[in-house]
Amino acid sequence: MHFNPFFREEHLIEKKDIRKSWMNDNILQLMEERRKSKNDKIMYNTIQRQIRTEIRKSKENWLKSQCEEIESLEQKHNTFYMHKKVKQAAGLQKSNTASKLRDQQGNIITDRNQEICIWTKYIQELFDDTRSEQPPSYICDDQLPITSGEV
Repeated sequence: MHFNPFFREEHLIEKKDIRKSWMNDNILQLMEERRKSKNDKIMYNTIQRQIRTEIRKSKENWLKSQCEEIESLEQKHNTFYMHKKVKQAAGLQKSNTASKLRDQQGNIITDRNQEICIWTKYIQELFDDTRSEQPPSYICDDQLPITSGEV
């Protein structure tokens, strides 16, 4: 199944969500103030404490809202979405997206033949053995046999 190139470039872009779901603008603003006051150690530490308390409050509120939503789903006997929400809140949800194959320059590979070529090179490099062949070790006949007293 082949997609047109416009679809590939438009929809295979990596999207990174750097913000946690409990982060708010107040915390981000405090973080920016903390960055600006790196030289003033006392101010930096006070802002750091403020950030920690805001994060704790924000996480607590977020978890409470998640628990309330889970409880409401349980009361509605909607077990499918309840379990889905529990997995999401606990961080147990797996990503359904397949990993993107990239070439050595970091470009996303979309052509099947290029994918096969990349995997072939990877397997060859993985199992490539450049060691010299070891000569087999032979037992010399001129050694004395092991006696029962030595055992």
